[in-house]
Amino acid sequence: MTDTRAKLSPVSVGLHWVIGLTMIGMVFFGLYLGELHCPDGDTVCKTSKSGLTALHKSIGVLVLVFATWRLVRRLRIGMLANVGAYAAWETMLSKVVAGFLLFATLALPLTGVVMTIYAARPIEVFGVPVLPQLIAARDKPTGDLFHEMHEWLGWALLAAVGLHILGALKHHFLDGDGTLKRMLGARVQPVD
Repeated sequence: MTDTRAKLSPVSVGLHWVIGLTMIGMVFFGLYLGELHCPDGDTVCKTSKSGLTALHKSIGVLVLVFATWRLVRRLRIGMLANVGAYAAWETMLSKVVAGFLLFATLALPLTGVVMTIYAARPIEVFGVPVLPQLIAARDKPTGDLFHEMHEWLGWALLAAVGLHILGALKHHFLDGDGTLKRMLGARVQPVD
């Protein structure tokens, strides 16, 4: 089934919600990890943080795979058609936010992968190596740069998600156009 103005395919609905909710959770998970400081000599804390970091990285790689699949689908079948007629500024803002969200779902995990590469570590998914160690020694300045990018992208993603949610609520409660219902898998009658 392909996406139409009246109904989205189950694949599109599923990818939207799985990637969206996972990305939000991963940003908060990353913020928690950033604030988790282990005292010197606390091996239990350091082991726990290491395990949580490995989990964060593994989920990030899976998000990258699914986000790439979603982007390829979007490029192949096109961006979602509006359910109703909107002001030019609303259409432009919607396109900018949607475009940024697609970009961020790729850029956040990619910057995480690059951070790992510049830490001179292999890329692993739940303990299974998927990419070997690519550089011989840690490159701290480059790793720190990508860490900063990763963090700022996380904050930007949260801001964009906030706008996205406000837009969905506006469409549902003020416009009554069915955009939110369509994103929940329902068939809607487009407003022209």
